[in-house]
Amino acid sequence: MKGNSLLHLDQYISEHPEIFTYLTFSNYLDRAIDMMKFKRVNTFVYTKTETEYRPKNSGMSDTFNKAGYVGTMNLYMAFANTMPERSNRIIDLFDRKMEAIRKTERIEAIMRNYGLNDWR
Repeated sequence: MKGNSLLHLDQYISEHPEIFTYLTFSNYLDRAIDMMKFKRVNTFVYTKTETEYRPKNSGMSDTFNKAGYVGTMNLYMAFANTMPERSNRIIDLFDRKMEAIRKTERIEAIMRNYGLNDWR
């Protein structure tokens, strides 16, 4: 994932650039999985959730072994400040919907479906 830090792998990557292939983010996971199927690469790094979800839901979960996780990082939703009034309405809507969904058991079902734990 060119341009993104891979945390404690950064030093190893800089010392051994010849063994790494960089892919752009567009269709990254599909391309990485295809490259593994055709033995062009033997590993790839991507988000934990999507890397677990995609093979499971496409019948390929037995095809890959998880080697572990590079690390964790906080992800944040960002809204453009070019149209503050519109952005604020979207933020308010998002907050209201998250509050409403948390009042039901639906959030737990969604999280379980993706193999996630509640972040709170």
